[in-house]
Amino acid sequence: METLMHRYQQNPFVVADIDYQPGDNLNSFADTNAMLRYSDQFNQPLIHFWRLTDTIILGMMDTKLPYFKTALTTLAKKDYHYFVRNSGGLAVASDAGILNVSLFLPQFKDQGIDVAYNQMVKWVKDSFASPDYPIEAYEITRSYCPGTFDLSIHGQKFGGISQRRVAGGVAVMLYLSVNGDQDYRSGALKAFYTQGLQGTPTKWHFPDIDPNVMANLDSLLQRPLTVAQVKSALLTNFEANGLLSTTKRFADIAQEPEYQLYFERAHQQLVQRNQRDLPK
Repeated sequence: METLMHRYQQNPFVVADIDYQPGDNLNSFADTNAMLRYSDQFNQPLIHFWRLTDTIILGMMDTKLPYFKTALTTLAKKDYHYFVRNSGGLAVASDAGILNVSLFLPQFKDQGIDVAYNQMVKWVKDSFASPDYPIEAYEITRSYCPGTFDLSIHGQKFGGISQRRVAGGVAVMLYLSVNGDQDYRSGALKAFYTQGLQGTPTKWHFPDIDPNVMANLDSLLQRPLTVAQVKSALLTNFEANGLLSTTKRFADIAQEPEYQLYFERAHQQLVQRNQRDLPK
């Protein structure tokens, strides 16, 4: 945490903790975009914890599937909501057992991309890793939404990290599978890509998902674990390093005119993207 302490100990992080209902799914990424812009504009580091109800978050690349409309029907049959986020990449699942965590780092763009990624990696390692359960960061190629900074224990992925940058600010975003039916999530996305491709060659690469390479953090650590306990462990780490604000509240930030303007613009862009990219 040395890098974050050096930069932000005098201006610590404010925490947002939000459960989004299915009808408000787009708000999750409208908030993400608004937080990124607000954080950088007003030099305010933020932590965003958030959850969705039984939702598949699609990446823009997923809309390139040759049989995209057919693929979406497989998600509906498994009772998943879905929407397209306004960033590249591939689909991830989100439900009550998955915690999404974002770090918003103002004036951090001078740091390399890997430096930003490693802030999240170190945070998770410091909070949960042990000699018996070493957390590693490397691509789990047959997972869904594989990436260089996939988090795994003994070769099974429990989290994935992405990054966005705007002006001088950086957002490092993690999805973390805490508990629940990971095989169901993986199976749903395996079916999504199978039906979306139907053996058709494309110039885009889509994952050949093997559910066996993914697991929840509770099963990997071999102990019961709740989303609330994961949040508590992560926040305890920040608090111990003097990185949590004791005077500011996100609820107040969210009411500021500048934040609301960023949110409304981002939300409108997401609405337009989903109207354009999802079949009628």
